[in-house]
Amino acid sequence: MDHIAGQLSSTIGPLRRRLLRLTRAAAGLPEIPDASVELMRVVDQLGTPTVAEAAAALNTAGSTVSNLVRALVRDGLATRTTGETDRRISHIALTERARELLQRYDGASERIVAAAMSKMDSEQRSSLAQAAPALRSLLEALQETEAAQSEED
Repeated sequence: MDHIAGQLSSTIGPLRRRLLRLTRAAAGLPEIPDASVELMRVVDQLGTPTVAEAAAALNTAGSTVSNLVRALVRDGLATRTTGETDRRISHIALTERARELLQRYDGASERIVAAAMSKMDSEQRSSLAQAAPALRSLLEALQETEAAQSEED
């Protein structure tokens, strides 16, 4: 099991970075930091979360999310509105431009992965199809581990 864990941990990072570079180039996407893209995804999933809700979903500090939101607002990718009853609370929403960029990213990414997979033999493609749910479970297990560690701190 340690061998598989080592292979996965040494492959996932470079795979993600390469896919991101290829996708940005193919779709003509701007250089948006990964953390900002992750925040955009969370906001897209949650609707108009508060900074605290987005931070919890990302399992990161509220100040980190506030800084990311500031950059997204500056770049025209998000809006930030102050709560009506509590002015200390602000809600984040994506702009249409941000939604369009996410759609372009997802479409280009899917096409790139599909093209790469088409170069693999059917047994390898089948292995990837079987591995996808297991990788999702691995992600969830890592998120649980991170949440447990945060509670301990």
